[in-house]
Amino acid sequence: MSVLYEVDIRVRYLARMGINRFGHSLKPRLYALGETTKQSLVFFTANYALRFNALRSSLNKIHCYILVLDAKAVDVWCAADAGSFGTDEMVDRIDLVELSEVASHGAVVVPQLGTSGVAAHEVKRRMSFNVEYGPVRASNIVEYMKGGKATLEMRRVRFDLRE
Repeated sequence: MSVLYEVDIRVRYLARMGINRFGHSLKPRLYALGETTKQSLVFFTANYALRFNALRSSLNKIHCYILVLDAKAVDVWCAADAGSFGTDEMVDRIDLVELSEVASHGAVVVPQLGTSGVAAHEVKRRMSFNVEYGPVRASNIVEYMKGGKATLEMRRVRFDLRE
């Protein structure tokens, strides 16, 4: 077991127990995974470290960008409901990182659980970026990318006993 894996497991348990709740955040910015180009996909997520790590792990070996929004160290679903993962933050962050210079395709992928906070038509009107709503679970990202859209099953929220 690698040290990085052990740290990720420890941080995951501490966060789930509510210990240092707001200490599990990332700096809101654009992260590049692999050898990115102007055609690389752009995924949005909140600055909650557990969600970022789940997304990053699911994108293993995929050359893409992850644009992290300042969601006050809260997961996407809760942040969208609270208003910190929303249209204004997304538009501001797209402008701040000059995303149009980085990604020429003009499309961004927003997590399914962020839909209540992001008005796709407003992002399109204000920034000329098309918003695509991805799957609920980061583990479905690769399948989503192959099909080009999230299936109904990928859009369903389910929690098993462990969760």
